[in-house]
Amino acid sequence: MVDEDDIKSVIKQKPNRQLFGFIRFHLWLYNHSLRKKEKIEKKNQKKTKVKVKKRNKKEKINTSVGEPPVILDTLLTQKSEVQIKRYLNGKGFFKSEVTSKYKDYRFLGFKQKQQKKIVYSIYTGRAYKINNKSYTSKDSTILYYIKQDTTKSLVKRGDSFDVDKLEAERTRITKMLKNLGYYYFDKELITYKADSTGKKEKIDLIYNVKGMPVKANDTVIYKIHRKCYINQINVFVNCDKNGNKDNYTQTIVEDINFYEPEGKNQYNYKTLAKAVLFKLDNYYQLAQHDATYKRLAELGVFKFITIDINPTPNDEILLNVNIVLTSSKSKSITLEPKLTNNIGNLGVYANVGFQNKNTFKGAEKLTLSLAGGLQAQQLLFEDASQQQSDLEKIPYFNTYEIGPEIKLEFPKLFIPFLNQDKVSENSNPSTEFDLIYNFQKRQDFSRNVFKASMGYKWNETRQKQHIIQPLEVSLIRLFPSPAFKDFLATSNDAFVINSYKDHLIAASTYSFIFKSDLNKKRNYSYFRFNLEAAGNLLNLYSNITNNKKDTATGSYNIIGIRYAQYVKADVDFRRYFNFRGSSFVVRNYLGAAKPYGNLNVMPFQRAFYGGGANEMRAWQVRTLGPGGLADSSIFTAIDQVGDLKFETNFEYRFDITNLFEMAVFTDMGNIWLLDKDTHRPDAEFQADKIWKHMAIGTGVGLRLDFSFFILRFDLGFKLKNPARDNPYSIGFQKNESGVFNLGIGYPF
Repeated sequence: MVDEDDIKSVIKQKPNRQLFGFIRFHLWLYNHSLRKKEKIEKKNQKKTKVKVKKRNKKEKINTSVGEPPVILDTLLTQKSEVQIKRYLNGKGFFKSEVTSKYKDYRFLGFKQKQQKKIVYSIYTGRAYKINNKSYTSKDSTILYYIKQDTTKSLVKRGDSFDVDKLEAERTRITKMLKNLGYYYFDKELITYKADSTGKKEKIDLIYNVKGMPVKANDTVIYKIHRKCYINQINVFVNCDKNGNKDNYTQTIVEDINFYEPEGKNQYNYKTLAKAVLFKLDNYYQLAQHDATYKRLAELGVFKFITIDINPTPNDEILLNVNIVLTSSKSKSITLEPKLTNNIGNLGVYANVGFQNKNTFKGAEKLTLSLAGGLQAQQLLFEDASQQQSDLEKIPYFNTYEIGPEIKLEFPKLFIPFLNQDKVSENSNPSTEFDLIYNFQKRQDFSRNVFKASMGYKWNETRQKQHIIQPLEVSLIRLFPSPAFKDFLATSNDAFVINSYKDHLIAASTYSFIFKSDLNKKRNYSYFRFNLEAAGNLLNLYSNITNNKKDTATGSYNIIGIRYAQYVKADVDFRRYFNFRGSSFVVRNYLGAAKPYGNLNVMPFQRAFYGGGANEMRAWQVRTLGPGGLADSSIFTAIDQVGDLKFETNFEYRFDITNLFEMAVFTDMGNIWLLDKDTHRPDAEFQADKIWKHMAIGTGVGLRLDFSFFILRFDLGFKLKNPARDNPYSIGFQKNESGVFNLGIGYPF
């Protein structure tokens, strides 16, 4: 199988970078800067220092952003032919032919002067196949293990000859043997011979495994391989393994010798012992070596970690494991001023935090923080009698909030009756407790939020992660402004009334995250599934305790507050395609929520919304939908939430410089109601109205990549708006201005 991208990667001479496959922006900028420089030099034969400085700035832009033209080099073309031929040989195409020729480059049918196109003509022929595969070794035990493991072989009979696969097979065999105790085994001891003599496009493959090389006088002899066993495990915490051990205190926990300087006792040795996966008297395993390093690093309390394997002086098959750990600072205080973008609302915040990464000496992370700031929030309600002059008095930051948070994370799963030894050694488990209070003052209301939660997180594999929150309790107390209170009192809309009452939410959530190999050069995937259910435990409690229903609402109350009951699920799938200097991202999102039982509407905070800095960027946050709800039917932003959401995003990103990145995007989607609502006509989901209700926006973006964070500016324009008089019309309209979004990080 020939990969066109792999062939392109071995070509020595590459053309100038292109945006969208045909725009050579960087070359144009270089030529433009060069022409301006030549004009200046002609007009100013005698240059002043000021002008020289200006010129140097332009030259800097020219070299950092612009890209000089790639000059045709026939020698590099010939070398590229050779490289392509070598690549094809490595893929089994031994009878391939590679030629090249130059053609005139044409754009839109017009010949471009001084531009040529190199066309490589490749005839691969038929790929040679693996006819037979065999293994030879004078070490019968090693040979036995290899033959027992052939079902996992990466090279099989009938496969095309592929050098990369042959090398990968050598690596696989080496890892397998190292996991069986053969610590000294090396990949270079495996050689292979490919024999195609007398066979038509077929190859007999012979792997030969050498013995253990040992120097004898001036020659090297090969002996039988021997398994190596763990003789001793030593962990040196903030001390040198070669230092004077008289100054160290030694503690033995689970057959592991822990050494620390006298008078120091920084860590719970049982926690560290669980991270060390070597077992005394067991044979050496490479997987345990790698996993031990990973587990110790994931504790987050060590700055440096080294693992040395040394043979004992008397017998080289007995190994001493020496682990040297250097602590990082466990306590820190931070002051973090920041610009925020919370679901599209801009704000300035400050966060004062204290963190102890080793609270109880077992790598438990305690975080105390106090956050506060100002934010620009969209008004949910405008009093019809309020004069415009009053509205103009509202400052840009019309909301302030403040609140503390306490978070405690343990590096294990706190589950009753769970045997911690049975938890996968690579799962990196954790249990998190979180307690939050937040006070927010807005134009429409003031709000108190109390939130308490606990959750578990672990990795099934390197690519799969599970997150479970058995319980998250949120208590929201609302104090509406007089005008907003009067509006709620006179409103006949049950949805609006229930959305802005006090809320009690007791929810359980589960999340599954899958990330494909992020080291792939060309593309990778991201998938997340969330499931949330609320109110069921409280409903069970109400039934068991014979709690009386409120006569006015016919629902149960807890501490005098009607609790929410619903189920909600959503999926988020993203695909990233990476190219040289650019990338293309496709995202698909689908979510649905259904209230039932004790409360027949979704809590406002848990309902779906459309628009904002990270989705449907041609609409401001909470201004899209639901369905085809017309602008004239919208009285407050409360109306514009829904029970169902679909969205698809396309974004093309390309580098301008190391700092600046541009993007072109298209967003498509909307939110809907699952049930008909007389107060929100044409807002419910109907299969025959999907296209009518579909919103489409497009736009451009500028991103500043500061390595530690990305500052994003996006400008979106409505292309298809379901709230128009003609919701099927596609195009830009004068009465629909662009929407500017400022974001932190990528939208997806």
